[in-house]
Amino acid sequence: MRTLALITFIFLWALSPKSYAQDTFRVMVDAGHGGKDNGTTGAHSVEKDIVLDIAKKLSEMSSYQIEIMLTRHDDEFIKLNRRADMANESHVDLFISLHCNHIAHSYVHGTEVYVHGSGHTQEDRSIAERENGGLYAENELNENMSFILNEFAESAYLEQSLTYGNQVISSFNSSSTLHQRGLRQANFRVLRTLDMPGVLIELAYLSNAKNEEYISSEKGKAEVVEVLWNSIVMYRNSLQQSSELFLVNTNK
Repeated sequence: MRTLALITFIFLWALSPKSYAQDTFRVMVDAGHGGKDNGTTGAHSVEKDIVLDIAKKLSEMSSYQIEIMLTRHDDEFIKLNRRADMANESHVDLFISLHCNHIAHSYVHGTEVYVHGSGHTQEDRSIAERENGGLYAENELNENMSFILNEFAESAYLEQSLTYGNQVISSFNSSSTLHQRGLRQANFRVLRTLDMPGVLIELAYLSNAKNEEYISSEKGKAEVVEVLWNSIVMYRNSLQQSSELFLVNTNK
């Protein structure tokens, strides 16, 4: 029991806020699909090309304080599990997977932000199934990790993912014409095995003419890049404040 208690304490300590005052905050941005996988398509555009262009523009904004890394830099097919592995191996602080949406009803439009979890609606489950490439089965828990530690990790990362997800929505509301359809949960494979907070963002509906025109334009892409950058800055700043409070409290 003492051993388990000690392991649990160390694990929770590792998940507690760290200081970002001097460390570079590292973000892995994943441009969805690529190569043989086009993703969804609109009347004049292809998902894999739009999200790659936005991801590359976002990476150009890297600074000493915030480094943007990419899972792919060109039209390359990368397996979903490998994308998560790249983030884990690079020990990044945040993972963002960029996508565009499609639905049979052309009047539906806007942006959706997802964290990992069980889809609450048929629409959420359908979107996850499409983005998962048709593979929707749950992976088994790592047999080498205690179930209780898995629960601690999932809870901590989910809370932080929700925090960042709300920052994304807030940034879109203040800096973009895209309608916000809310923060949701769905079983996305690319988010399932992350060792850090992560979200999947469906930026716009290519099945909606106005959304497709906007997200395909240089003006629209520039606005989305600015929104994403601002959301990352806001999230990092909130972590820095939490870290300072945590350090003050632990020094009492």
